Amino acid sequence: MKKVTLFCMLLTGMLTYSQIDINEDFESYESGTQPSGWTGDFETTSTFNNSSFFRCGSRSFYTGSTSASTKIFTTENLSEATTAADATVTFNYKIVAMNLSTGVKIAPAENWGTFVFEYTTNGTDWIEIGSINDDNYTYNEECHSASYTIDAASLPIGSDFKFRGSFNLENVAPVTFVYASIDDLVISQSNSLSNAEVNFEGFRYYPNPVKNTLTFESPNMVSSVAIYNVVGQKVVATAGNNTMTTVNMSALPNGIYFAKVTIDGTEKTIKIIKE
Repeated sequence: MKKVTLFCMLLTGMLTYSQIDINEDFESYESGTQPSGWTGDFETTSTFNNSSFFRCGSRSFYTGSTSASTKIFTTENLSEATTAADATVTFNYKIVAMNLSTGVKIAPAENWGTFVFEYTTNGTDWIEIGSINDDNYTYNEECHSASYTIDAASLPIGSDFKFRGSFNLENVAPVTFVYASIDDLVISQSNSLSNAEVNFEGFRYYPNPVKNTLTFESPNMVSSVAIYNVVGQKVVATAGNNTMTTVNMSALPNGIYFAKVTIDGTEKTIKIIKE
């Protein structure tokens, strides 16, 4: 059943915390369909016996029968979903070939290719977290499991999040189709309070979007604020040392920026929209 939860991060200018939470077992979808908002070449399997050899459950998400090619699935975009915590990615998968003449299920050909998994926080730059290939996969008619961790440092607070898998089939035996499937995909991120969250309790910033002056307020001392553009260049910086700090953004071009705020030695990065 589809279980994708996104908690709103920003509410009336107060800093709260969301999390990435994707949980898909694909059981509730009809054959040939995808979860809402997902895109790409993969589709939900049928429940018929003739598909059982490439499924991990009564339904899985798979490439369909394929010869040498690349097939991709991409999850829906989770807007402003990330927190200051590691994200874990787990799933089951299977890669299997079938001889079209005999109907026998066999291991994929040697050097069959790769099954690559990536994520993005800006919709453009994809970061690989793992790859399945001949070196770490041995066909044995069973589903295998995979687990990866995305470091919190790679997930700026309040960023968008999308995940994708790319099955790149490079070598196929004659008269053979190859199937790749994935199931029980879980991507989760803790929203429990760390020392940073404690230091930032009661912190707020406004207005957002901003035209001229951006204000930061906190019960604790704001040590500094630095504004960065989307390519990571520092465009404005100010020393705080007060419970209220303002930044003049009137000279900056309209667009998306990130404010790095330091309070009591801990930092938070916040997405800002300049209008």
